[in-house]
Amino acid sequence: VDEERAKNTKLVEWVKHGPAGAVVQPQQKEILRYLPRTLPILMVGNTRKALTDMALDARARFRGKVIAVTGTVGKTSTREMLKVALAQQGGSFGTTSNNNNVPGVHKTLASTHPDVGWCVIEMGFGNPRSGILRSSEAAKPHLSLISNISLAHVDALTVEEGGDPIPAIARHKAKIFAAQDKGPVVLGADHGAFELLASLARDAGHEVASF
Repeated sequence: VDEERAKNTKLVEWVKHGPAGAVVQPQQKEILRYLPRTLPILMVGNTRKALTDMALDARARFRGKVIAVTGTVGKTSTREMLKVALAQQGGSFGTTSNNNNVPGVHKTLASTHPDVGWCVIEMGFGNPRSGILRSSEAAKPHLSLISNISLAHVDALTVEEGGDPIPAIARHKAKIFAAQDKGPVVLGADHGAFELLASLARDAGHEVASF
């Protein structure tokens, strides 16, 4: 009961921020009694699929450039610096908070205005393990940036290649440019996976720049 009360309290607080509407699936109909009767409701079969569809539709309309950012550390700082710099060059939008899993990427895309110059999307490991690949396929970035590779998520990866987890992590992070147009991949050069990432990028037809 306490968990249900807490959830409904958060819902009421969300409504106070003035949303344009709510997307609801049939299993969630009980929440309608907590929403204002004047709030538009879009009833869908599955809210996750609806979010995905909105993201793909928004990406198809978007006329600017998409930059995808990942890495074991440095993702959020890099993302925010890019957003600030690019705001002066056609306007920017991008990931907020730590919404870097697949639904977070879809939310960012769905919220991006078609006329802004740049969309900077942070992509994390997330769940499922194919999260970065799925995020890349949705975002179709023009440029990808991998900040750093170090030990993280080892328990969720199949560690091969002599037992060294770093190559496995690097290969997973490299999926960020799987759906990228032929173009630049920017890589941090001060870690042991740089040469592997550069090779994977070039094999996929991308130019490599480092920092």
